[in-house]
Amino acid sequence: MKRAFSLIELSIVILIIGVLIAAVGQGIDLLQDARLSAARMLTQSSRVNSLKGLILWLEPTSEASFSSAEAVDAATISSWNDINPQETKKNNATQTGASSLRPTYVEKGINNLPVLRFDGSTDYLNFDGASLINSNYTIFVVEKKENVAADVYGFFIGGTNSTGG
Repeated sequence: MKRAFSLIELSIVILIIGVLIAAVGQGIDLLQDARLSAARMLTQSSRVNSLKGLILWLEPTSEASFSSAEAVDAATISSWNDINPQETKKNNATQTGASSLRPTYVEKGINNLPVLRFDGSTDYLNFDGASLINSNYTIFVVEKKENVAADVYGFFIGGTNSTGG
């Protein structure tokens, strides 16, 4: 004798499948939150904090790096906040011009961590580089180049005597 599933049995199966799908979704969100928390912890405990003469520290995973309104996937960034713990006067990198000149916030960029995406032609941020004039300095950049053309700079410092590299 063949017996069909009752409505109650089907409802229970659908409910269980729904709970499993929700659990998997929450697990993925939990993994992303853990990855972001680990990156923030590494940043806060980094040796960069103790480098003598640190002028500027721009880092995209810190909660203090961007306004909460702009730290949203695909939003344009008008200010990348300096998180340098040695300076009380922050040297934020800003773009007060049109949004077409601003980099884009990417929530899941390099290793699924937040990054800023510059379009390679018009996006840029300004900061006060007066302390770099006539002085030796070192710049550390973590970058993923998507355009590998020989004449395209990945990181650019501009001014009267512009140099790229």
